[in-house]
Amino acid sequence: MFNLDKMDDVINLMIDKKIPTIWRKNIPIVVKNDRIVWIVGFPPADWAKVTQNTTKIVNLRYLINDTNESPVF
Repeated sequence: MFNLDKMDDVINLMIDKKIPTIWRKNIPIVVKNDRIVWIVGFPPADWAKVTQNTTKIVNLRYLINDTNESPVF
């Protein structure tokens, strides 16, 4: 979905999706080698998606209040 490697791009994405300012600082961002893999509530970065050539997979889930609900923006 995104090719975001700068904090300004992340902030602009959250503004575009109308995520309240108070929530923005608490949304987890998963990074590998200084590249964004996943922002909780959004699909993973295109470069990090599973393909036919994928050899290793990490399954991440963000739990809210100990439930399986995830924020989706």
